[in-house]
Amino acid sequence: MRDFTTSHPDFGVLDPGGFGHVALGIARTLDLDGRPVYAGGGWSVTSQFYDKDGNPIAPYGDPGLVGGHFDVDVYDEAPSTREIYHERQFDDKYDVTYVDIANDTRLLFEDVVGSAYPNDLRVVFVNPHNGGGGAFVFEAGNQLITGYTASGFETIFSPAELLQFRIDFISLANMRQTKPGTSQDDAAGRDGALSVQMYDTVSGDLVYELAVYNHFKKKKGGGSGGPPPIVPKTGDDACGVPFDDTVGSYGVLASGAVTDSVSYGKWYRDVPGTNLSKRHDIELIRNQSGIYEYSTASFFPVDGELYGNEGQAHNDLFTYSIQAEFTYNACADLFFEFEGNDDAWVFINGELVIELGGISTPSKQFVALDRLGLTDGEVFTLDFFFAKRHPTPDSLFIMRTNMVLDQRVITLPMSSALHD
Repeated sequence: MRDFTTSHPDFGVLDPGGFGHVALGIARTLDLDGRPVYAGGGWSVTSQFYDKDGNPIAPYGDPGLVGGHFDVDVYDEAPSTREIYHERQFDDKYDVTYVDIANDTRLLFEDVVGSAYPNDLRVVFVNPHNGGGGAFVFEAGNQLITGYTASGFETIFSPAELLQFRIDFISLANMRQTKPGTSQDDAAGRDGALSVQMYDTVSGDLVYELAVYNHFKKKKGGGSGGPPPIVPKTGDDACGVPFDDTVGSYGVLASGAVTDSVSYGKWYRDVPGTNLSKRHDIELIRNQSGIYEYSTASFFPVDGELYGNEGQAHNDLFTYSIQAEFTYNACADLFFEFEGNDDAWVFINGELVIELGGISTPSKQFVALDRLGLTDGEVFTLDFFFAKRHPTPDSLFIMRTNMVLDQRVITLPMSSALHD
């Protein structure tokens, strides 16, 4: 549980469009740190999507990007004149995640710098635009540095003590578009790149740089030109039953009352001076039908605690996250359902399956696990993220499932080691 004050730009506010359900505003996969990623605004949902059994499901659609590619360029000499890796392509993809990039950055870093580099390195993240961003993980000795990049972020570490180096460039679709062929040697093009720069703390030389460029183009009728095209889900579930969904519709672009990727990156991370956190457990009670349920219309678990109520009837500005594991049994009709009147996202196996973005009226979504292509008998993760961002007299929070959920033990960095 993380508590916020109205000084955070995303709390105590409403979307300019008012209350409403917003979708396609969050990346479809979690970042390296296991947190959701703001993908830039979203679209208002004007009519719900339903599965074959009439259950409301996560909206889906084509975000409207096609063609082109992202370049990943690495340089290892000041002033960045020798290119050692070029043009990793991600054609026709909207979410470019660490699965695609992290291993390359780790291996390339080891080739260029590695544990044998003699001096400490100063790391600088350059993100001169809203919308783009990246998650990062450095583990050096007993120090774990993890967080969300922002322009001007800096840290110093010793390569000799480095245990892991990973970077997850995300929200790339929201970067200012650059022209194909743009390089780091082009000052104008450089402004459009997301980059990580490492400088020798003794000589001041730039010894490593990784830059990502956005060369995607918007489809006509998609992206900012209109609501995203919707392609109905085809095929069968794990039990051979056709999906047969009823697709809904989108209205207008909406921000979801999120300022940008950097502000959203602080919702589910301990950030000194921005939020205060505590552990909070809920108990799902099993009923006679074998359904586990937690239900309340007054979910105010930090009333009078942390930052307090700030003159309101309740402490209304907080986020809540749950990490769990379960064993998937195919064709056992396993499901997970959430109903509430605030932001909620659920990821199973790292993939977004419930999306109730925006400060909305009470809404419900359901996911049948047989839809997800999971392997029978294996253990998978469930990550739940909730946000209460607007003062209201009630706070609906209903969670239902027939899955046996086990608490997932995770190691959190010390607050003093967090940077955001």
